Amino acid sequence: MELVSHAAAKKLKSNLRGLELAEPTVIKRLLPAHTLYAIIRDIGLKYRKRAYTPVATVWLWLKQRLEPGTACREVVAGAFARALVEGQETVSTDCSAYCRARGRLPEELVERACTQVAEQVDDESDYQAFDRSVYLVDGTTCKTADTEDNQKEYPQPTSQKPGCGFPSIRLVGVFSLATGVLRQLAMGALDKSELALFYTLWSTLPKNAILVGDRYFGCFMNVALLLARGVDTVMRVNASRKVHFGKCHTRLSKGDALFEWRRPSRCTWLSKRVRLSAPKTLLVRVIRYTIRTPGFRSKTVLLATTLLDPKAYPAHDLAQLYGRRWQVELDIRDIKTTLGMDFINVQSPSMVRKEVWMHMLCYNLARSIMKHACALTGLAFEEASFKGSLSIITAMADALGTRELSPEMYDQMLKGIAQARLRRRPNRSEPRVIKRRKKDYAIMTQKRRAKLLKPQLLVA
Repeated sequence: MELVSHAAAKKLKSNLRGLELAEPTVIKRLLPAHTLYAIIRDIGLKYRKRAYTPVATVWLWLKQRLEPGTACREVVAGAFARALVEGQETVSTDCSAYCRARGRLPEELVERACTQVAEQVDDESDYQAFDRSVYLVDGTTCKTADTEDNQKEYPQPTSQKPGCGFPSIRLVGVFSLATGVLRQLAMGALDKSELALFYTLWSTLPKNAILVGDRYFGCFMNVALLLARGVDTVMRVNASRKVHFGKCHTRLSKGDALFEWRRPSRCTWLSKRVRLSAPKTLLVRVIRYTIRTPGFRSKTVLLATTLLDPKAYPAHDLAQLYGRRWQVELDIRDIKTTLGMDFINVQSPSMVRKEVWMHMLCYNLARSIMKHACALTGLAFEEASFKGSLSIITAMADALGTRELSPEMYDQMLKGIAQARLRRRPNRSEPRVIKRRKKDYAIMTQKRRAKLLKPQLLVA
């Protein structure tokens, strides 16, 4: 990415009254000011001359997300210390102004910055499968603070008693297989299915792309309507669909045949008009293969794809392509566990959405640095460690402070990221069990303010 231009830096200095010079240089290198100014102009954002302008707020918030668990008070204290050391005009150590600035920040600004970074990283990549771009789709959930507004927008699971659970958010994301960046995201309450959320992202998928997903997304409507948009799919056969190779439409080879699927009579997550726009029948290729690993039980997999030509798209290559679907599970783990998005501790739904997008922006920026490191050193992108890269980026931001990041120092940082590669541990099994026992507290079964013990009337 480009460094901040002289004109943009001069304008930013005027807006921030000296706070700009106290910002970590690494953060400004990840997300230059001119990039944010361009988005601000596009969305028509008007703001007063404050210490915490939208650009400064994004930078501070990004620094906060790079170090999970950092409180707003610590972020403001860091900005105060950097300004004091550099001899610049300091700001108050009270974090209320920064918190209000986060509340004023438009959600669209962070969302546009996230998607713009993803597009830029993907454009720099030359990886393709069958000379086509490949995307991965998957869903997850996260929880947020138990407030009245959050419960109204994102209610807790219905199986939990009122006051005993946390508001839950359902997320569906489309990731790039080449770089791992998040291309698009949809969020909603738990009562909205992942299929309905994914439907809102269809327009963002480019034509001639290949979409890879698990069996939940391998339904008729997804396969047929995405094909009508010029997007081919490689997904596991939905668990509710029975496949008999003896009743196939055309047999291509052993474990490889064409089947005729019929449109379902009902679909709860699509309108009737959209459902009827799908064809009544669809020719789908089903591939059956077995995964054999020494020491483990064999596993049979059924793939459904709209790539019907067995010569242009061999079954073995499609099986290997689907095997890389697990990468999206690791990407989501990096966001929720490494970046700490499993629980979002904010009080309002608007802040929940901005926090989610800020986590995604931080994730995409880290992925862009990893991509630069792999391009410089020749390291395979799958071997780069996200956690190791994040540790080096945050350490450089703290050590460098506001000093200039020279090209030589930046290249050395990229080489250090390439050295923190993932270890190859095939067939490793680590069951999710807890060794350290937690304290034996009672489980909450009713609201905290409710009286747990009712007074008893004693009769003499």
